[in-house]
Amino acid sequence: MKKKLMSLLMAMVLILGVASPSFAAGMPGGEEVEPFNNRYYYTYETKPLGRTNTVTVTEEEAKDKDKVKGYIAECVGDIIEAGIPGESDKERLVSGIAEAFVNHIYAQEPYARAGTYTVTLSMKYKYRVDRLDESKRVVETKWLVSHYDFVGLDGTTDSYTREITMK
Repeated sequence: MKKKLMSLLMAMVLILGVASPSFAAGMPGGEEVEPFNNRYYYTYETKPLGRTNTVTVTEEEAKDKDKVKGYIAECVGDIIEAGIPGESDKERLVSGIAEAFVNHIYAQEPYARAGTYTVTLSMKYKYRVDRLDESKRVVETKWLVSHYDFVGLDGTTDSYTREITMK
């Protein structure tokens, strides 16, 4: 009888030892415990560089791929020059963005469409935020987002967006 009682008491102590910490696991204000124990979370923010450039391509100019690429490179270059003063590799960025835009434009048809191209650039940021002090935000990654909107002379529209990782 003594052995059975001792076994029963040991089982009760084991059950209470395992179950009681789960009752105590609550937040100070009575909220639920967070399902993950990650101290940081991530947020995204997009900030426009503040300028928009527009170029109009005539039907004759639309047939010359280099001329259209030059126009778009000039638009992108003006925005990058004003918006990213510290970037040392601006020519490579401008050339890459203009090349991607022109490849997209000429992939639609054998020549560029005549009309108005509106080019905008913005910076997209990924922040790591500390849950304990949300004022501590660190930039994890940043992208240069280039976008154009097209309105053709015949009323057709098109748009294209490209992201380049900067950090």
